[in-house]
Amino acid sequence: MIPVFVGMLIVLGTLVLVGFGLVLAIAGSVTRRAGVVRAGATLAGLALLGWGVAWVAGYVGSPSRVVPVGEELSFCGVDCHLHVSVVEARRNGGLAVTLRFRNDARREPEYPFHLDIVARDSAGRLYPPSSGLVAEPLGAGQTVEREFRFALAPDAGVPTLMVRYDGWLDYLVPGRGNALVQSRVRLGLGETPKA
Repeated sequence: MIPVFVGMLIVLGTLVLVGFGLVLAIAGSVTRRAGVVRAGATLAGLALLGWGVAWVAGYVGSPSRVVPVGEELSFCGVDCHLHVSVVEARRNGGLAVTLRFRNDARREPEYPFHLDIVARDSAGRLYPPSSGLVAEPLGAGQTVEREFRFALAPDAGVPTLMVRYDGWLDYLVPGRGNALVQSRVRLGLGETPKA
């Protein structure tokens, strides 16, 4: 599994190499030097190929799993300080889930409102929350709990929660930082007793 920091370095390195390759190709074209054009195009192409291989390997190499109640999912930027776990879940016509958001950073805030949280039933149907949001930044060392409510279909079966970053750039990062990979790891809700 490709760690988040390495995945981010791969994306940045790819952008730098592709940019440099394109500059070489344009410079070679302007100066009418075919060898420089080929070198620039080859560099850009190899950088994109390397990123593509890392992206596919990161996706294929990440197994689907369900994290038990109480265990945390970690979300990373440059480092992994934002953690989310299920405190309690109960069925009450729909689904009510209390989530704990924890920031173990020493100085910097984390931003749980950048997370996309949806319930997924056993048939694969997705349900956005009808209530529950952490709108404010989570200060260094701070923990907060919020209840999220989901209007599940009556035949929803055993649900789980998908939690992932909601930015489109997260789809480009190979490995654990990729939003598609994050969707493969879900928070389990236990037995979800009736309220």
